[in-house]
Amino acid sequence: VNTAARMESTGIRNRIHISAETAALLRSCGKGSWAIKRDNVVHVKGKGDVQTYWASARKAGPATAPSTTSSRPSSSNSGNMAAKELRKKSSADQERKTQRLIGWNVEVLQGLLQKIIAMRSYSTSPSTNLMINTSADSNSTVLDEVKEIIKLPGKAAKYHQDPTTIELHPDVIQQLEDY
Repeated sequence: VNTAARMESTGIRNRIHISAETAALLRSCGKGSWAIKRDNVVHVKGKGDVQTYWASARKAGPATAPSTTSSRPSSSNSGNMAAKELRKKSSADQERKTQRLIGWNVEVLQGLLQKIIAMRSYSTSPSTNLMINTSADSNSTVLDEVKEIIKLPGKAAKYHQDPTTIELHPDVIQQLEDY
């Protein structure tokens, strides 16, 4: 962890910076093509000058470290198939999580809208007044002349009816989901 923290200052945005030890582990697992040797040696505080690598699962160009992968094509094909299945499953999981998050946000916003409606049906006075100060001095700006006065409930909000009993129109729910 200390090495990673110290290497961070010499990294590049959107690149995964790895140590020589991590690159050696990748090579030992048959993923030597994932470790791309940096062109220059970096100075790591407390370690001195260190050769580091970039991690990339894409096929690397000529700067690739030598790979120790076996030449069995069936193993490579099954690895590619497994990677595709993993990406497909990951994509489906991400979509499911996104839909859960959207559903949760819709529920929260729906509850807030129900409370606003319940509060508004109780109150008969407008909640916001806009006043323009006509006696402003000559050194003030136009924005200084406008003052907004918001009337907040004195204590706890008073509802005319229970907010959970208020039914929102299906179009409102759809708009929340689309938003």
